[in-house]
Amino acid sequence: MQIVALDTDAWPEVQEENQFNDPPEEGDRYVMWTIEVENVRGSVDEYEDIDKFDFEVVGSKNAVTYSPFSDGCGVIPDPLGDLLGAKLYKGGETSGNVCFSVPTDETGLTFLYDDSHDDAAGESFSVEVWFKGLPD
Repeated sequence: MQIVALDTDAWPEVQEENQFNDPPEEGDRYVMWTIEVENVRGSVDEYEDIDKFDFEVVGSKNAVTYSPFSDGCGVIPDPLGDLLGAKLYKGGETSGNVCFSVPTDETGLTFLYDDSHDDAAGESFSVEVWFKGLPD
């Protein structure tokens, strides 16, 4: 998984994508990450799900976690997967955008991937990957 682009003012793209999208609330901005993902584990018979709800953002306030569920941007261009996300078999790749509404005074945004998976024996394990999203 890697971040390939970051748009710290994504409202123009979000507005262009769907005329019915609401602008960010006063004091907020839309921040959109473009990510690429490849499933390098498992087998060609098993898949891993990935979707926008596997991601969160935390900033300099360290008190609030932003999620696409409660802090989303509406209909965005090139979303990660379809409405249900993406199913990636071993070697499968996808890319797309994940967008969050965050206060304009949040700095040092860190992008978090956090999801649970099952191994071949059916045992669950959690994967967390932290990405620095914005300079301090």
